[in-house]
Amino acid sequence: MSIVEKALIVSLRISQWTGRKLDKNATDTVESQYKTEKRVGNYTKKLLPGAAELEQIQRLSSAIRQFFYEQTLPWCTDGSRILAAQNYMDFTAKYRKHKQEFDDAVKQFLQSYELLKSQSRMKLGHLFHEDDYPTQASLEIAFSCEVTFMPVPDVGDFRVEILDSEKETFLKQMRDVETQAMRECWQRLYDVVYKAASKLRDPNAIFRDSLIENIQETCALLPKLNITDSPELETMRVNVEKLVVGMQPDVVRHSDYARQDAMDKLNDITLRMSHIMGGLK
Repeated sequence: MSIVEKALIVSLRISQWTGRKLDKNATDTVESQYKTEKRVGNYTKKLLPGAAELEQIQRLSSAIRQFFYEQTLPWCTDGSRILAAQNYMDFTAKYRKHKQEFDDAVKQFLQSYELLKSQSRMKLGHLFHEDDYPTQASLEIAFSCEVTFMPVPDVGDFRVEILDSEKETFLKQMRDVETQAMRECWQRLYDVVYKAASKLRDPNAIFRDSLIENIQETCALLPKLNITDSPELETMRVNVEKLVVGMQPDVVRHSDYARQDAMDKLNDITLRMSHIMGGLK
Protein backbone atom coordinates (compact mmCIF):
# COMPACT_ATOMS: atom_id res chain seq x y z
CA MET A 1 0.00 0.00 0.00
CA SER A 2 1.47 3.35 -1.07
CA ILE A 3 1.60 6.67 0.73
CA VAL A 4 -1.28 7.81 -1.49
CA GLU A 5 -3.57 5.36 0.30
CA LYS A 6 -2.08 5.74 3.77
CA ALA A 7 -1.78 9.49 4.29
CA LEU A 8 -3.37 12.88 3.81
CA ILE A 9 -1.85 16.29 3.24
CA VAL A 10 -2.78 18.60 6.07
CA SER A 11 -2.25 22.35 6.40
CA LEU A 12 -2.58 24.60 9.42
CA ARG A 13 -3.35 28.30 9.15
CA ILE A 14 -3.43 30.51 12.24
CA SER A 15 -3.90 34.25 11.97
CA GLN A 16 -3.93 36.68 14.85
CA TRP A 17 -3.47 40.32 15.69
CA THR A 18 -0.02 40.79 17.17
CA GLY A 19 -0.81 43.92 19.17
CA ARG A 20 2.48 45.50 18.11
CA LYS A 21 3.25 48.50 15.93
CA LEU A 22 6.30 50.34 14.71
CA ASP A 23 6.35 53.87 16.14
CA LYS A 24 8.23 56.05 13.65
CA ASN A 25 8.13 59.13 15.86
CA ALA A 26 9.65 57.25 18.80
CA THR A 27 12.27 55.79 16.46
CA ASP A 28 13.17 59.27 15.18
CA THR A 29 13.43 60.51 18.77
CA VAL A 30 15.86 57.72 19.69
CA GLU A 31 17.95 58.38 16.57
CA SER A 32 18.07 62.08 17.37
CA GLN A 33 18.88 61.61 21.05
CA TYR A 34 21.63 59.03 20.47
CA LYS A 35 22.95 60.58 17.23
CA THR A 36 22.61 57.35 15.25
CA GLU A 37 22.31 56.77 11.54
CA LYS A 38 18.97 55.94 10.00
CA ARG A 39 17.74 52.34 10.17
CA VAL A 40 20.08 51.38 13.01
CA GLY A 41 17.04 50.22 14.94
CA ASN A 42 13.29 50.55 15.29
CA TYR A 43 11.01 51.20 18.20
CA THR A 44 8.16 48.72 18.17
CA LYS A 45 5.63 49.23 20.91
CA LYS A 46 3.13 46.87 22.48
CA LEU A 47 -0.29 48.38 21.98
CA LEU A 48 -1.77 46.43 24.89
CA PRO A 49 1.18 45.96 27.26
CA GLY A 50 0.60 43.26 29.85
CA ALA A 51 -2.73 42.14 28.36
CA ALA A 52 -3.12 38.60 29.70
CA GLU A 53 -6.02 37.92 27.33
CA LEU A 54 -3.86 38.54 24.24
CA GLU A 55 -0.91 36.63 25.71
CA GLN A 56 -3.20 33.64 26.26
CA ILE A 57 -4.13 33.59 22.58
CA GLN A 58 -0.46 33.66 21.67
CA ARG A 59 0.30 30.76 24.03
CA LEU A 60 -2.55 28.70 22.59
CA SER A 61 -1.37 29.45 19.04
CA SER A 62 2.09 28.14 19.90
CA ALA A 63 0.57 25.03 21.51
CA ILE A 64 -1.51 24.32 18.41
CA ARG A 65 1.50 24.66 16.13
CA GLN A 66 3.53 22.36 18.38
CA PHE A 67 0.69 19.81 18.35
CA PHE A 68 0.46 20.07 14.55
CA TYR A 69 4.16 19.36 14.05
CA GLU A 70 4.21 16.54 16.61
CA GLN A 71 1.36 14.72 14.89
CA THR A 72 2.55 15.12 11.30
CA LEU A 73 5.55 14.56 9.05
CA PRO A 74 7.31 16.67 6.38
CA TRP A 75 5.69 17.18 3.00
CA CYS A 76 6.53 20.40 1.15
CA THR A 77 8.18 23.72 1.78
CA ASP A 78 4.81 25.49 1.70
CA GLY A 79 4.14 24.42 5.28
CA SER A 80 1.82 21.52 4.50
CA ARG A 81 2.52 18.22 6.22
CA ILE A 82 1.60 14.53 6.01
CA LEU A 83 -0.93 13.03 8.38
CA ALA A 84 -1.16 9.25 8.56
CA ALA A 85 -4.68 8.10 7.72
CA GLN A 86 -4.77 5.93 10.85
CA ASN A 87 -4.13 9.04 12.94
CA TYR A 88 -6.91 11.11 11.34
CA MET A 89 -9.63 10.50 13.94
CA ASP A 90 -7.37 11.06 16.93
CA PHE A 91 -5.79 14.13 15.34
CA THR A 92 -9.10 15.79 14.49
CA ALA A 93 -10.56 15.09 17.94
CA LYS A 94 -7.57 16.68 19.68
CA TYR A 95 -7.46 19.55 17.20
CA ARG A 96 -11.10 20.40 17.90
CA LYS A 97 -10.28 20.75 21.60
CA HIS A 98 -7.34 23.02 20.81
CA LYS A 99 -9.46 25.11 18.46
CA GLN A 100 -12.24 25.48 21.02
CA GLU A 101 -9.74 26.78 23.56
CA PHE A 102 -8.40 29.20 20.94
CA ASP A 103 -11.89 30.44 20.01
CA ASP A 104 -12.84 30.87 23.68
CA ALA A 105 -9.67 32.88 24.32
CA VAL A 106 -10.39 35.11 21.31
CA LYS A 107 -13.93 35.70 22.57
CA GLN A 108 -12.63 36.65 26.00
CA PHE A 109 -10.11 39.04 24.45
CA LEU A 110 -12.70 40.75 22.28
CA GLN A 111 -14.96 41.24 25.29
CA SER A 112 -12.08 42.88 27.18
CA TYR A 113 -10.68 44.86 24.26
CA GLU A 114 -12.09 48.31 25.04
CA LEU A 115 -11.06 48.06 28.70
CA LEU A 116 -7.57 46.91 27.73
CA LYS A 117 -7.25 49.80 25.30
CA SER A 118 -8.31 52.24 28.00
CA GLN A 119 -5.70 50.83 30.37
CA SER A 120 -3.05 51.09 27.65
CA ARG A 121 -3.76 54.80 27.26
CA MET A 122 -2.34 55.30 30.75
CA LYS A 123 0.53 52.83 30.33
CA LEU A 124 1.77 54.22 27.00
CA GLY A 125 1.44 57.88 27.83
CA HIS A 126 2.45 59.99 24.81
CA LEU A 127 3.06 56.84 22.78
CA PHE A 128 -0.66 56.12 22.74
CA HIS A 129 -2.40 56.96 19.47
CA GLU A 130 -6.02 56.05 18.86
CA ASP A 131 -5.34 55.42 15.16
CA ASP A 132 -3.02 52.54 16.05
CA TYR A 133 -5.92 50.43 17.25
CA PRO A 134 -8.17 48.39 14.94
CA THR A 135 -11.90 48.51 15.33
CA GLN A 136 -13.76 45.77 17.15
CA ALA A 137 -15.23 44.58 13.83
CA SER A 138 -11.85 44.26 12.12
CA LEU A 139 -10.43 42.42 15.13
CA GLU A 140 -13.19 39.82 14.95
CA ILE A 141 -11.91 38.66 11.56
CA ALA A 142 -8.22 39.04 12.45
CA PHE A 143 -8.19 35.82 14.47
CA SER A 144 -8.65 32.40 12.91
CA CYS A 145 -7.40 28.86 13.28
CA GLU A 146 -8.14 26.38 10.50
CA VAL A 147 -6.92 22.98 9.36
CA THR A 148 -7.48 21.73 5.81
CA PHE A 149 -7.00 18.27 4.35
CA MET A 150 -6.17 17.11 0.83
CA PRO A 151 -5.41 13.70 -0.66
CA VAL A 152 -1.82 12.87 -1.49
CA PRO A 153 -1.47 13.23 -5.28
CA ASP A 154 -1.03 10.14 -7.41
CA VAL A 155 0.49 9.91 -10.87
CA GLY A 156 -2.87 8.54 -12.01
CA ASP A 157 -4.50 11.85 -11.08
CA PHE A 158 -3.04 13.56 -14.13
CA ARG A 159 -5.76 14.17 -16.68
CA VAL A 160 -3.38 14.86 -19.53
CA GLU A 161 -0.75 12.67 -21.08
CA ILE A 162 2.70 13.33 -19.69
CA LEU A 163 6.08 11.95 -20.65
CA ASP A 164 7.29 8.77 -18.99
CA SER A 165 10.32 10.70 -17.75
CA GLU A 166 8.04 13.20 -16.02
CA LYS A 167 6.06 10.37 -14.45
CA GLU A 168 9.27 8.87 -13.14
CA THR A 169 10.30 12.25 -11.73
CA PHE A 170 6.96 12.50 -9.93
CA LEU A 171 7.26 8.96 -8.55
CA LYS A 172 10.80 9.70 -7.37
CA GLN A 173 9.51 12.77 -5.54
CA MET A 174 6.94 10.59 -3.80
CA ARG A 175 9.63 8.12 -2.79
CA ASP A 176 11.75 11.00 -1.49
CA VAL A 177 8.81 12.23 0.56
CA GLU A 178 8.42 8.79 2.12
CA THR A 179 12.13 8.60 2.88
CA GLN A 180 12.15 12.07 4.43
CA ALA A 181 9.08 11.26 6.51
CA MET A 182 10.58 8.05 7.85
CA ARG A 183 13.89 9.74 8.51
CA GLU A 184 12.07 12.19 10.76
CA CYS A 185 10.43 9.29 12.63
CA TRP A 186 13.83 7.79 13.31
CA GLN A 187 15.25 11.19 14.24
CA ARG A 188 12.51 11.85 16.79
CA LEU A 189 13.15 8.54 18.52
CA TYR A 190 16.91 9.01 18.37
CA ASP A 191 16.77 12.54 19.78
CA VAL A 192 14.80 11.71 22.93
CA VAL A 193 16.92 8.63 23.68
CA TYR A 194 20.17 10.47 22.98
CA LYS A 195 19.16 13.35 25.25
CA ALA A 196 18.52 10.97 28.15
CA ALA A 197 21.83 9.17 27.51
CA SER A 198 23.69 12.50 27.40
CA LYS A 199 22.30 13.52 30.77
CA LEU A 200 23.44 10.22 32.27
CA ARG A 201 26.95 10.71 30.88
CA ASP A 202 27.23 14.01 32.76
CA PRO A 203 27.70 13.21 36.47
CA ASN A 204 26.59 16.73 37.40
CA ALA A 205 23.40 16.67 35.35
CA ILE A 206 20.04 16.05 36.98
CA PHE A 207 18.19 13.10 35.47
CA ARG A 208 14.62 14.39 35.39
CA ASP A 209 11.45 12.31 35.10
CA SER A 210 10.60 14.17 31.87
CA LEU A 211 13.53 12.51 30.09
CA ILE A 212 11.86 9.10 30.41
CA GLU A 213 8.38 10.54 29.90
CA ASN A 214 9.45 12.12 26.61
CA ILE A 215 10.76 8.77 25.37
CA GLN A 216 7.50 7.05 26.35
CA GLU A 217 5.41 9.72 24.62
CA THR A 218 7.46 9.42 21.44
CA CYS A 219 7.15 5.64 21.48
CA ALA A 220 3.38 5.96 21.89
CA LEU A 221 3.11 8.36 18.93
CA LEU A 222 5.40 6.59 16.45
CA PRO A 223 2.91 3.88 15.36
CA LYS A 224 0.67 6.71 14.10
CA LEU A 225 3.57 8.24 12.16
CA ASN A 226 4.99 5.06 10.64
CA ILE A 227 3.34 5.60 7.25
CA THR A 228 5.40 2.90 5.51
CA ASP A 229 4.76 0.31 8.21
CA SER A 230 8.51 -0.06 8.58
CA PRO A 231 9.10 -3.24 10.61
CA GLU A 232 12.60 -2.03 11.46
CA LEU A 233 11.27 1.16 13.03
CA GLU A 234 8.54 -0.71 14.89
CA THR A 235 11.04 -3.23 16.28
CA MET A 236 13.31 -0.46 17.48
CA ARG A 237 10.37 1.43 18.97
CA VAL A 238 9.28 -1.65 20.92
CA ASN A 239 12.84 -2.25 22.12
CA VAL A 240 13.14 1.32 23.37
CA GLU A 241 9.74 1.16 25.02
CA LYS A 242 10.66 -2.05 26.85
CA LEU A 243 13.99 -0.58 27.88
CA VAL A 244 12.57 2.51 29.58
CA VAL A 245 9.69 0.69 31.26
CA GLY A 246 12.12 -0.61 33.86
CA MET A 247 13.91 2.70 34.35
CA GLN A 248 12.82 4.52 37.47
CA PRO A 249 14.21 8.08 37.38
CA ASP A 250 14.35 8.36 41.16
CA VAL A 251 16.43 5.17 41.40
CA VAL A 252 18.69 6.29 38.55
CA ARG A 253 19.27 9.61 40.31
CA HIS A 254 20.40 8.03 43.57
CA SER A 255 22.12 4.81 42.50
CA ASP A 256 25.46 4.87 40.70
CA TYR A 257 24.90 1.30 39.55
CA ALA A 258 21.43 2.06 38.15
CA ARG A 259 22.77 5.21 36.46
CA GLN A 260 25.62 3.33 34.81
CA ASP A 261 23.32 0.50 33.71
CA ALA A 262 20.78 2.91 32.22
CA MET A 263 23.54 4.86 30.48
CA ASP A 264 25.05 1.73 28.93
CA LYS A 265 21.69 0.55 27.62
CA LEU A 266 20.71 3.93 26.21
CA ASN A 267 24.13 4.41 24.63
CA ASP A 268 23.90 0.99 22.99
CA ILE A 269 20.49 1.64 21.50
CA THR A 270 21.44 5.10 20.21
CA LEU A 271 24.48 3.53 18.51
CA ARG A 272 22.25 0.95 16.83
CA MET A 273 19.86 3.66 15.69
CA SER A 274 22.64 5.81 14.28
CA HIS A 275 23.85 2.89 12.14
CA ILE A 276 20.35 2.35 10.75
CA MET A 277 19.78 6.07 10.16
CA GLY A 278 23.07 6.29 8.29
CA GLY A 279 21.73 3.74 5.85
CA LEU A 280 18.49 5.58 5.07
CA LYS A 281 18.68 6.73 1.48
